Amino acid sequence: MTVTEQLFLEKLGELKLGVGKYWKPIEFFGDDLILQGISSDYLTRLENDLDLTFKFNHRLSWSETTAIIKNKEIDILSAVGTTKKRETYLNFTDNYLQIPMVIVVKKNGVYVKKPEDLISFKVGASRSNHIKDIWKNHYPNIP
Repeated sequence: MTVTEQLFLEKLGELKLGVGKYWKPIEFFGDDLILQGISSDYLTRLENDLDLTFKFNHRLSWSETTAIIKNKEIDILSAVGTTKKRETYLNFTDNYLQIPMVIVVKKNGVYVKKPEDLISFKVGASRSNHIKDIWKNHYPNIP
């Protein structure tokens, strides 16, 4: 690490972190309110290797987190999907994790081989999840 990089990191101070508290196994809070999951392992590594300190509010919902990051009240989101809409207010690093998308249906329900098989069905997704935006862009004919 260069001296300039070291000075930059030292000036950062405590970084406010936004997390998805119910996104197992990516990130979630245990009963002890300690952040766990895949992104937590990366954050711990960053704290140890770069001497960074992250602070987060475990009470915020994902919708609240994404709303206040637009106001620059949060410095970093540890795990968030890239969408065109989010690119208007966030700067993204290279991916450190890739998660394949799967379709889940009721047992003994319709067989789904590809998303287009769902054209005559309604698909559900969380409003704040980036999958909803990706789905709407790639499969606009599926409600």
